[in-house]
Amino acid sequence: MPALQKAIRGGSASHAFHSIAQRRIFSEVYLADWLTTQVAVKVLLVGQVANASDAQRALSLSMPIMQRLEAEASLLASLRHPHIVQFVAICRDPPCIVTEFCAHGSLAEVLAKARSDPAMAAHLTWARRLAMAADAAAGMLYLHTRTPSPVVHRDLKSPNLLVDASWTVTDFGIARIVEDAAHSGGSMAAMNPRWLAPELMQGHRATPASDVYAFSVVLHELLTWQLPWGSTNPWQLVNHVLSGGRLEVPSREALPGPDTAAFGGLEAYISLMQRCWAQEPGQRPAFQQIVLELRALLEQAP
Repeated sequence: MPALQKAIRGGSASHAFHSIAQRRIFSEVYLADWLTTQVAVKVLLVGQVANASDAQRALSLSMPIMQRLEAEASLLASLRHPHIVQFVAICRDPPCIVTEFCAHGSLAEVLAKARSDPAMAAHLTWARRLAMAADAAAGMLYLHTRTPSPVVHRDLKSPNLLVDASWTVTDFGIARIVEDAAHSGGSMAAMNPRWLAPELMQGHRATPASDVYAFSVVLHELLTWQLPWGSTNPWQLVNHVLSGGRLEVPSREALPGPDTAAFGGLEAYISLMQRCWAQEPGQRPAFQQIVLELRALLEQAP
């Protein structure tokens, strides 16, 4: 991305480039040093970048997002939990968010690498997968029970769960603010239906229960190491979920992992996942119960 690097005047080598949800809003993440500490600098863009002119336009169009982030800065700075990624700063020129750096990238990236890299696959024992799930659930419990103002995430998914060098998972809670600023109204079109609860597909407001549904899809990703719904057409996916359809649960023999055959808590894990994706929001467990069950399962891991 030479055009972007020129536009932001001397950024370091890119760590990742990915779209946020399904809109034409992109970010390029740079590894940087801040007071001798490694941080991630997420430069916000609007539209594809092919040349210097595109880069300047993309950076300038990102300013409304930055204005919303500045308005929310006190909230971001107040989030303090071991499993919520630490917010460091926001910057106007270029428009970017600075957070702690997580060495393994997103959970989605970890699982994708495990599918093709035996060394990474060997790391993903059930003890590690359950610990990562419990970490993410603990972060969500913190958001949902925060006083005086609980926070509903609304964009919980594996690309927004970051894994640090010690395999601790933290949630990228800033993502929801970027999403809101980029697309007001919170319609289904603004979200990725892979992780979307059925009530959100119908246009209802997001709630803690809709975050629990999204977490059930993350649990399925940890179970199978696969992108949820694969290449399914988004509208077919929506119709399937609204009619009560859910992701397929493979047999134990078909599941990945170095110790899946020996994991005695597999059925209980699948049961928890299925309760989290219940069609009726009121039938889904809260994150406090989810954390307790995941930690109990961790004690059964090989």
